[in-house]
Amino acid sequence: MSNFQAIHERISLKTESELEAYSEWLRSAAKSTAPEQLTAKEFANIIDSDSSKLTNRTFLLPLIRRMMRYTPRLPIGATRYHIYRLVVDPYQLLPSNLDEGDHVFGSGPLIDTPILCVNTSIQPRKPAGPLRCRDPNLPEVSKRVVQFDSRDDTPGFIFQLGELQSALHGREDEWTPRKAASMASSFADSDTKYHWHSTGFILVARLRPDGKLNGIYGIYNMTPEDDSDNNVQITHDHWGMPPAEPGEKRLQFSMARIGDTLGGLGYDQLMDWSDRTLHPVELVRVMPANNQLRCVRLTVA
Repeated sequence: MSNFQAIHERISLKTESELEAYSEWLRSAAKSTAPEQLTAKEFANIIDSDSSKLTNRTFLLPLIRRMMRYTPRLPIGATRYHIYRLVVDPYQLLPSNLDEGDHVFGSGPLIDTPILCVNTSIQPRKPAGPLRCRDPNLPEVSKRVVQFDSRDDTPGFIFQLGELQSALHGREDEWTPRKAASMASSFADSDTKYHWHSTGFILVARLRPDGKLNGIYGIYNMTPEDDSDNNVQITHDHWGMPPAEPGEKRLQFSMARIGDTLGGLGYDQLMDWSDRTLHPVELVRVMPANNQLRCVRLTVA
């Protein structure tokens, strides 16, 4: 047994040298078990180039561990008044049916919730308003208890990237779309320089059934955590409203496209919410089948 291990066993640190030795041993032990560093650049490259590997459990689980350990920040976009960033976290959105288990009887295990499926043909009952964001032609529940679907829905299968945050950059008198590229470097990510706030939207990578990337989207989190860290269903009408620019009409939607690739986004890019879906959407679990993804839809309350 080494001196460091002996100190660890008795946990009796009487001198400064013992405390220093113990601290060094803890750092060494933590370093030997810590996952490999995950940088913002590497994460973007994985999403843009290796997303088809996300359906492989041996690739997915280590990546999730690295995402949770290092939580990279990535620049997403800018407007005249705001800048936007991604704070990586794969556990934000939950299935619309919170009672879903990890298996479907007779069908095998489901993929962990960082990978979900968006069903745009169903709008859950909650939130029930506002009426302008409800589609009277869409059902509120799935027609069958269990339903498999491998079509390339829009946006279909998703991998959760993390929370979209915004901050006022204070340079609205200088900023123009043409100057965005030259000003981008001055918006370097900083938790002290800017006051960041959650937009309520979670960024996701849209995946085709074969796992390949098909765009970056923002989906509003309808079951955020409350002050007690419990996920609570939103029932009010004031959801899905990203920061508004002064003088502009405030938008409201549940889902929109942000860009084609994660690496192609940044503070030099105009923040754009395109292909917007107004009504709430159903989120369901996913299972792998023959190197393809399949939605597993259960009745939504």
